Amino acid sequence: MENNNDTSAPQLSVPSSEGVSEKFSLDDSTVHVWYCSPEQIKETGLVGYYYTLLSNEERVRHGRFFFERDRHTFLVGKALMRITLSRYAGLRPSDWVFKASAHGRPEVKLSHGMLQTNINLSHTNGMVACVVGIDRELGIDIEDTRREVDAIELAQRFFSSSETTALRRLRGDALRRAFFSYWTLKESYIKARGMGLSIPLDHFAFEIGLDTKFRIAFGPEHPGNSADWQFVQFAPTPHHLLSVCVHRPGRPDLALVVHEGVPGPPATD
Repeated sequence: MENNNDTSAPQLSVPSSEGVSEKFSLDDSTVHVWYCSPEQIKETGLVGYYYTLLSNEERVRHGRFFFERDRHTFLVGKALMRITLSRYAGLRPSDWVFKASAHGRPEVKLSHGMLQTNINLSHTNGMVACVVGIDRELGIDIEDTRREVDAIELAQRFFSSSETTALRRLRGDALRRAFFSYWTLKESYIKARGMGLSIPLDHFAFEIGLDTKFRIAFGPEHPGNSADWQFVQFAPTPHHLLSVCVHRPGRPDLALVVHEGVPGPPATD
């Protein structure tokens, strides 16, 4: 492995609740993260409003979920994406059009006068989150750290040898925290690349320093410049861990602005 440059972010805002009618600005020096808990969204009128935002294809997918909890998480996630985009542009949430990339990642089809806007969504038990930025690759992953996993077995199957070795030195809660730290970082990177698991997870590795800085290294099978990538990780709740990956070649770290709150109709709706 090579190119072990420091790729952590020095600036992270304190999460705060935002009014549903507020508008926000987005420029090429920042990326914004929005997150919320689907379990907090129970009001019938709001849930019904979310459903009106879905495209026909999204409504079909919504109806295919067997469990109500999964249907609700899907609904809240799609509403969060659409409402978030409309906070930065004069377009109704229901009017956003998405296309699938070659590997199935949803991408904004029309930017409607804006610079190319990129958004990425992640969800897990009890939480949905998205990251939005202008004209750059970005990815997000959030996990419920209470989920039962065999950390060493999964690391042996999917992680690099250096990551597996680091995990073997740990026990108990420290092992669990480190495993999910690696997992969310790696998922955020492959989601930013938009290539899914066509990039094997053991073809790149992370070093997690005691200073909580994250350094990515690329193997010969998947060459890259680690200095081009920025990673940020934080815990939005005691039971969730979230990682963000941003491609910003030739630039200093971007500011990450974090918003927490139930997504409601933006000013344009």
